[in-house]
Amino acid sequence: MAKRKLSRLELQLMEALWTHRQASMCEVQGSFRKKTGRPTRLSRQSVYRLEAKKAVRRVKKVGNFHILEAAITRDAAPDEG
Repeated sequence: MAKRKLSRLELQLMEALWTHRQASMCEVQGSFRKKTGRPTRLSRQSVYRLEAKKAVRRVKKVGNFHILEAAITRDAAPDEG
């Protein structure tokens, strides 16, 4: 199966996960928003797309939120090339 390419936006979100190892959606969004100034809604949708591409996985649920982690390494991440 061919790897699905990750967009620049998705790579920025992955960078937040690679840096933090594990993070909640709010932590990922906060890190992303500080760097890019883009809306929270956009980053949330992108994280869901990353889940569908099997690049991100939910590790556990704490209260009402999930803890996420990168399912692929930086080296294995296909860029938009």
